[in-house]
Amino acid sequence: MRQSTISRDFGLIWVDDTRLTDLDFADDVVLIDSDVKRLQELTTAVEKEASKVGLCMNSNKCRVMVGGGWEGNADIQPFGATIETVDDFCYLGIYISTTGNCDQEVNV
Repeated sequence: MRQSTISRDFGLIWVDDTRLTDLDFADDVVLIDSDVKRLQELTTAVEKEASKVGLCMNSNKCRVMVGGGWEGNADIQPFGATIETVDDFCYLGIYISTTGNCDQEVNV
């Protein structure tokens, strides 16, 4: 991940002008950006670095979630396969939604 993000301004500005670009746990990764073009570039950079060590993204297990004031489409395409855009997803057992509500957590 570090090699994928080292030379670009991907992610969200975080504490002390650092950037939050990803959340990682084992093989579960969340890529973060506020711009669809930069998110595609980040996805491509991660794919490129991962392929150097024999890893690849499984587009069937990937999702894109758009939140806030993001306008337009969110077609992110690892290796040419468009990733499904969703309103919520489960990451490490916690549901994250575009609205920020916790209905699914409470209903589980």
